[in-house]
Amino acid sequence: MLNYTLENFRKNSEGLYEIYDRFSFDNFFRLLLSEGFDYEEALNFVLCSCSLSTIIFQERIYNKYYLNISTEKTISNDLIDLKNQYVIEIVADKEGLTKQNRVGRVAAWIRECSPKEISDWENFYFQKLKDFLKRKGIHLQPKEYLESLGKTLYTKITEALRSEIDEVTEEDCMKYIRDLVLKRTFDGYMTGKFMTVKYRKPVSHRLVFLT
Repeated sequence: MLNYTLENFRKNSEGLYEIYDRFSFDNFFRLLLSEGFDYEEALNFVLCSCSLSTIIFQERIYNKYYLNISTEKTISNDLIDLKNQYVIEIVADKEGLTKQNRVGRVAAWIRECSPKEISDWENFYFQKLKDFLKRKGIHLQPKEYLESLGKTLYTKITEALRSEIDEVTEEDCMKYIRDLVLKRTFDGYMTGKFMTVKYRKPVSHRLVFLT
C-alpha cells in the first residue's frame, strides 16, 4: 500500500526516491504521516529511502521544520509565499547551475574550512572559487562569476516561464545563488555540527548539492 502511495515520486538508479526540493519533501512526508507513520518513523524512512539535497537538510531536517508538517494542510506555512523561490530552485537544479561543476565542491570545502563565522567561510570559499575558475579557464572574479550564474538562471526562467512568473527578478536569482553557496551552506554546516540523528537502521541516502 505504501509503495502505491509513493509511486508518483521518481527513483534514481540506486532505488532511492529523489527528494530535492521542499515541496516534494513536504508532500512525501505528509503522505507518510497519512499512512500512520509518526514523525520519527517518517524521518527515519526518508533518511533511509531517499536521495536528499542540501537544501532539504538545511531547511527541513537540521532545523526540525519537518515537525511542523501536518496532514491537515496541503502546503506548509513557510512555502505559501515562496512560489517564486520554488521556481528558482527547480530551474537552478534542472540547469545544473548550483552543482559541483558550476560552484565547486562546496560541501567538502566548508568541512575543510571549519569556519566559526560566516566571514571565515566567505573568504575561504571565494579563494577556492578563484582557483576553481582559473583551472577552468574562466576569466571572472568569484563575485562576478556568481552574479553571472544568477543572470543565467534569470534568463532560463524568463525564457521558459515568463507567462507564469512575472515577479521573479534578476536580483532574486543572483541573491539565490549567493545565499545558497554562502549563507545556507554555512548555516547548515553550523547546525549540523551539533545535531545527531538516531537511525533505526543504517542510512543509505545520497547527499546531492543543489541546490
